[in-house]
Amino acid sequence: MKVSAFKFLPLSFCLYFLLFSQTLYSQEGCDDLFFSEIVFGRISSNDINGSSHSNLDYSIEIYNPTENSINLGDYSVKQLSNDSQPNNIRLTGVIPSGDVFVISNTNAGSDIASETDMFDSDLNFTSKNSVELLYLTTTIDKVGNLDNDIEDVDLDFLQNLSIKRSRLVRGGRPIFDNDIFFEEWGIYPNVDLDDLGYHINSCMGAILYWVGATQLEPELEIWEWDLLSKKGTIASTEELDDYCNIFMAHLPVQYQPFDPEAIYNEDYTSEFDFNLNTDIVLPKGFEQREFDNVITVIDDIDPPTGDLGIGFNLELSNDCPADVSVDPLREIFDIRILDNETNSARKIIDSESINLFPTLAENLVTINSDVHQIVNIKLYGSDGKILKISNEINNYHTTLDLSDLQFSGFVFVHIETNEGVILKKIYKK
Repeated sequence: MKVSAFKFLPLSFCLYFLLFSQTLYSQEGCDDLFFSEIVFGRISSNDINGSSHSNLDYSIEIYNPTENSINLGDYSVKQLSNDSQPNNIRLTGVIPSGDVFVISNTNAGSDIASETDMFDSDLNFTSKNSVELLYLTTTIDKVGNLDNDIEDVDLDFLQNLSIKRSRLVRGGRPIFDNDIFFEEWGIYPNVDLDDLGYHINSCMGAILYWVGATQLEPELEIWEWDLLSKKGTIASTEELDDYCNIFMAHLPVQYQPFDPEAIYNEDYTSEFDFNLNTDIVLPKGFEQREFDNVITVIDDIDPPTGDLGIGFNLELSNDCPADVSVDPLREIFDIRILDNETNSARKIIDSESINLFPTLAENLVTINSDVHQIVNIKLYGSDGKILKISNEINNYHTTLDLSDLQFSGFVFVHIETNEGVILKKIYKK
């Protein structure tokens, strides 16, 4: 069992399907165990460092947010499947306050085994529909549903990935909800599992985050030549007991332009107020503060060639108290800068008017609308390259086949309708 020391995760290779919700920041909870990380196996026998791994790298991490140690004698984990009998794992041992308990398959690789507190030969997620944490006979946390709708998270899809819970979540959810899942969990490739065996949480210390930050959409959209100051707010889950130095740095954030003919993220210059690009002291008692971000945005060529993005990254310096951390799922405040000419003639339609599912896709993606006729669809990778084009659809419903894409990761789905355009995002396995 690893002590839950604070450790800062790198941004690289972090894939997030998360949406902002005020419910995450509630001061309630912290009163019972919940899942903090689940590893759904690995796709290959070697990682990028050449280390050998088992194809039975299945693991479940459970976190104790309470102020007391908890005896696990009355707790169990249940895996449910439509095709087989449930797998019930009776837990034994004790979880200290603020620590985790890791259950793994008996044949898991050495990096997982070294962080494991209990082994079970039947723990795996092949053809499993849901996993539950129970106290006696009462479900206290759950991921997945036994009777999945087509739009629900499919645990079988998560094979060879892992999911990690936001540091802002303070308790389990006994009733699984697809939308809440995307608010609370991050999806990661299983290249590096260094954080298995510990979990940082707002029940044990202050967590800093950008208010309203998401990983699926930008926090602000502005037009080029916009001279008005844009603002973002940093908040803490509780008052700081002492001062904390933070560093706010800008970084490029790429967005596919709404205009499908625009060249991706090219030939822009921007002017910023870089008072942010320095150390900032958050005083004792800090709860939240509003900052000015972009002052002036300028496009330096004519005609313009598409959208770009700018992000502001929230990092801690070495002068912060040990119990203060940043939520890695909401540490970037990003702004999409819209191209005036390219976008001015294109109406951006309401996101709710187009349904796309599943959001986690391997082969087929369904797109439909009750109000807009779908004309063309283009798929772009995160580098802006076109992956697939479907023209002359002219229907309210269509299905895209992704099985021929030699690609894994985020995919931008640019949908052109008879009324306007919309941009959505999926993760292609």
